[in-house]
Amino acid sequence: MIRITACQTKRGKSSERNLEACVKWIEKIAQNERTDLICFGETYPFSFDIPGNLDEDKRVTLLKQVCRESRSSILIGYVEQAGDKIRNLAVLINQAGEIIHRHAKDVKYGDEKQKLAPGSDKTQVVRYQGANIGLSICYSLLFPEYGRMLALQGSQLVIAQSNVPSSIRDVWHSVLLTRVFENHLPYVHVSAFDERRDYSGLTCIITPPFTKAEEIQDPFEEGFITAALDLRKYAARRFAKAPEARGPELFREGEYGPFLSELPENILEELMKWYPTLRSST
Repeated sequence: MIRITACQTKRGKSSERNLEACVKWIEKIAQNERTDLICFGETYPFSFDIPGNLDEDKRVTLLKQVCRESRSSILIGYVEQAGDKIRNLAVLINQAGEIIHRHAKDVKYGDEKQKLAPGSDKTQVVRYQGANIGLSICYSLLFPEYGRMLALQGSQLVIAQSNVPSSIRDVWHSVLLTRVFENHLPYVHVSAFDERRDYSGLTCIITPPFTKAEEIQDPFEEGFITAALDLRKYAARRFAKAPEARGPELFREGEYGPFLSELPENILEELMKWYPTLRSST
């Protein structure tokens, strides 16, 4: 079981005020919620206008300090200078104020192909609090291949950070439901909204097959939601869904094998018919 909090924020024009607001949200959530990880939207609380050096940025140092003092773990967005280009990062900071994972956006939209540098860390899945967490940044969500890749890498849940244009919010939401359904993985989706409302909040936690565990209904309202996710339950259900239609790579020992023992006997026997080698994993 892992408890995830998704925080929907308003992105102002001042990076300094965005950082102050982020600190206040971390402190507020730490005081009011029992959670393993607090997630913010793409690049939040930073911006493309002021890229920095992740390991030397005083703004990041402040967030590390807040994590230590509040005993909070956070997933933030960050824009890193990389020569004459930039990297769009998802950064995980633990309760000790340590950066334990960074993932660079690697599916680029439009002119991002010229502006974004290749990722310094191509690993999309991080092991944290006993869970394999897949990371997705914005445009990546729109491609079924990317979601499938996260599943094949052993993800047990996916956290997707986005900046969602208001004009396609409904479409984006439909795509999100599809990713949950086709991979049978819970998704935590977080996005901020801006003052001009060009970008909408779309902050929700969706569990398989496509049940909304929690959602912030108003796309232009700040707030946070928290859900307790029983990852073993979702993994067991995933095995039970049409085994003949799924590739054997989804049943690799060491990633999903431990969950097989939790399946009902009749479902397990059905799986064995399709994948006899599974017996060595149980």
